[in-house]
Amino acid sequence: MAKKNSQLDLYDHSEAKVTLLKKYLEAFLTIIGHSSHYGVVHLFDLFCGEGLYPNGGKGSPLIITETIKEIRERSNNHNLQSTVFNFLANDLDVKSLANVKKYFDENPEMVNWVNDLKFSNTDYKEFIPQLSVKFKKLKGEKAFVFIDPYGYKDISVLDIKALLSGKNSEVLLFLPTQFMYRFDNSAAPASLIQFISELNPKGDWQQGGNGLEFIDNLKDAFSSFLEGNYFVDAFRIAKAKNEYFCLFFFTSHIYGFHKMIEAKWSIDEEDGRGWTPEDYITGSGQLNAFTHAEKEPQTNPLEGALRGYLTQWRSNKELYEFTLRKGFLPKHATPILKEFLNNGKIDREQLCNTVKRKAEFYLTYDNYKRDIPVKIRVKLKNS
Repeated sequence: MAKKNSQLDLYDHSEAKVTLLKKYLEAFLTIIGHSSHYGVVHLFDLFCGEGLYPNGGKGSPLIITETIKEIRERSNNHNLQSTVFNFLANDLDVKSLANVKKYFDENPEMVNWVNDLKFSNTDYKEFIPQLSVKFKKLKGEKAFVFIDPYGYKDISVLDIKALLSGKNSEVLLFLPTQFMYRFDNSAAPASLIQFISELNPKGDWQQGGNGLEFIDNLKDAFSSFLEGNYFVDAFRIAKAKNEYFCLFFFTSHIYGFHKMIEAKWSIDEEDGRGWTPEDYITGSGQLNAFTHAEKEPQTNPLEGALRGYLTQWRSNKELYEFTLRKGFLPKHATPILKEFLNNGKIDREQLCNTVKRKAEFYLTYDNYKRDIPVKIRVKLKNS
């Protein structure tokens, strides 16, 4: 089958995809590399594609190795320099995989920092049981899997759950939700029916009124399917006006989740939800005059959510997790809570002798850790 143009050239919406991949990996690999708890990081690109595209765009295998190179070159940290980075690039398309190999053969400096580089021409499905077993045995090691399929017929929700086994792995999955949504209401192909049936075994799937609602429904269904033991997030990518693809991120570790939320907000400074090509901001084909203006984060949805959440006493740990699960960062929640406090809308109780500042809310990962005592709790007044 001849490849689509989008598989031969890296289009803008595809570049947005690998931009998020890079921003997250920069944070993820730096944190893991600096930690003394992890000595090995395994990275898997199971549909690696072309590598370097004819139009000069860099695909995921180049982005992954480039990120490893950059973080190791800019840090002298002993732990990072001694961390073992293993990378496997896989694609069932022989020509695509050959192009990736050729690029690395011609540019060996791009993989000098990779300790073990492997290539595979294997069906994606064959990897799932192998990796599931491998990940369950990981100790002092972390794994990251990038799945960017040529469609969605090969993807099973059970595969994602298997890849998360052992709780030392993270998964970034790209889904062409634009095409999936087209079949959401009628004439659904067998592959989509199977996908939704796995994701929603109770059979009460909520059909979205539009493509964005379909994405939100998928995110909620993923969260329910994984039974609350994992963190799930979505990053929308607009191909054109009202046409969206989506990256779904899965992890069992809240700090990895925190770093993905940060990566999203670094791309979308206004909503932290996704990427939209400038040509479609105004719908006129003309660049929006405010495109390059500094954007303020829109935190009204978080403020409303906090009002509902604080009808009961909530600790700083609960507030930290709640904020992230709503797709926001502590830097967004803290000013809202301070305003509530200054306006006399909330009660704040100190629960630990180490608390020193009356207006501090301790919404950080360091204060979330299991062995750290709860610092404060807050609640709306008259609730």
